[in-house]
Amino acid sequence: MTGPGWEGDEIEVEWSEVIFDTIKKKSKKLISKGFERYCENWLSIYDNVNSFALDIDKSSSILFKRLQGYWSKDAFDKIYVETGELILRISKEDTTKIPLNDVWKKN
Repeated sequence: MTGPGWEGDEIEVEWSEVIFDTIKKKSKKLISKGFERYCENWLSIYDNVNSFALDIDKSSSILFKRLQGYWSKDAFDKIYVETGELILRISKEDTTKIPLNDVWKKN
């Protein structure tokens, strides 16, 4: 071990910050000149943060609260985050967990 380890909900807070920063970065591209907009614009994020001990319910709740000031005409309409064995679908209204089906997994 090289550090003090995780304490309390630090891992969930850090995860939500990483995902929020990614959303902000991609949103700058969405509003940039020349970016083609559609009736609905969705963002898909692959979570490669090492977060084996993550409480996804707590993490998604923290992220959802951080996004309350995000939603506007310059925002994505929906955000999808693939994390572990599920996909989080985040919108202005709510967050939904969608099970990720591994078509290559043998039963």
